[in-house]
Amino acid sequence: MSLVGSLNTGLTGILANQKAVETTGNNVANVNTPGYSRQFARLSPNIAINIQGHIIGQGVNVLEISREYDHFISGQLLNQHNVLGNESAKKGPLAELERVFNTGEYSLASHIERFFGAWHDLSQNPSGYVERDRVLYEGDNLLDSFAQTKGELVKIGQNINLSLTTKVNEINLKVQEVAKLNENIRNKEVLGHTASNDRDRRDLLLNDLSNMIGIQTYQSEHGQTGVQLPGGLPLVQGNYTAQFESYYDGDNIQFRIKTGDIIFPATKNNFGGEFRGFLDIRDTLIQELENSLDELKNSMVTQVNAQHEDGYGLDGITGRPFFSEGSDVIIVEIKSTQEIAAAGATTGAPGDNENALSIYALFNAQVINDKESFMEFSGQMSSTVGTESRRNAMALGGASDTLTQLENMREASVGVSLEQEIINLTLFQRGFEACCTYVSTIDEMMATVLNMKR
Repeated sequence: MSLVGSLNTGLTGILANQKAVETTGNNVANVNTPGYSRQFARLSPNIAINIQGHIIGQGVNVLEISREYDHFISGQLLNQHNVLGNESAKKGPLAELERVFNTGEYSLASHIERFFGAWHDLSQNPSGYVERDRVLYEGDNLLDSFAQTKGELVKIGQNINLSLTTKVNEINLKVQEVAKLNENIRNKEVLGHTASNDRDRRDLLLNDLSNMIGIQTYQSEHGQTGVQLPGGLPLVQGNYTAQFESYYDGDNIQFRIKTGDIIFPATKNNFGGEFRGFLDIRDTLIQELENSLDELKNSMVTQVNAQHEDGYGLDGITGRPFFSEGSDVIIVEIKSTQEIAAAGATTGAPGDNENALSIYALFNAQVINDKESFMEFSGQMSSTVGTESRRNAMALGGASDTLTQLENMREASVGVSLEQEIINLTLFQRGFEACCTYVSTIDEMMATVLNMKR
């Protein structure tokens, strides 16, 4: 090899170590950048040549600037964002439901207790107008409590609808950016360039989408990532995207995926993440609570009316229902304290308390499905909410801890370690200096040869 060839060998070393130093500096600069993966210069020796039977190297070449990547940890992170999003979405609505079904002074359970307590007081003084007024008063309060509880459930459902609606546009923007990054990555890598930063950004977006709607991903040619919902509905294919849309069907928001002229309805089972958590609360838990609330109210109205119709008022008339029936809005049907049927069928006398005691006895009777009393059934609703809230708190804490552990594993595997970068920086600096010394030596040798010819 000629001295000029030797100079070129030294030059390749200088340039390679310079590029490695620049890459290391970029790592250090991005030590606090979310989602950044450590990059490194992949070095390879140039093809050696045969000179008079001797294999002589021709320096070094930087093949590419690659990024560290762990497929397993990245897949686990994607799944864990799905779990965390699901449980995080449930936290707020469950806190509201706990407030609605609390056991405090103004809860539904307390109004049930006070209503039947008023009948107990009336049985102690069947002709008392104060006691009779209280029966009417507590009857109105009880119905108001049912209506208020139902209204709170509806309001929580509406708030969930609003939360879901506000996320639709954000999801579409993220989906479109993933598709754009797919295109950028393909265009760069087919030309032999690296797209490490684009890949890091895409990973962050995929984690966000998993947190929101629980996505599944698959790899296709030229480094592109396909995205679909858990139910299989496509969102991203290469640089093509589907449109995620929301619309109202009755009182609740629903969703669909539009690809060209084709529309796919997206149900609860098509989602994960926050959307699945919100829809589980709205379409399952709240719906069950509304059904139980209606069952409790209707059973109480039916049982109280049946017993009240058997009794006699102070005016001697029987057969009156206490509550109205057969309409969406139930009211206290009794308009006068004299119409309250405290007396039983045995005597029908104004001072008789037989029917007041019978209505009070309904309080502890197992009248709902012959298994539960009104208070037990009401308590079961509160217990359901409390149990789900406690489960959510434990699951949310566990999901958050697991995600933190996975993120720490990712940082240890592909993140930037300042200590390691300092070591690398020293190695590449020494390599650069050695190559410069080598070039200087070759230069001196060339000068010596030129001086010999003079």
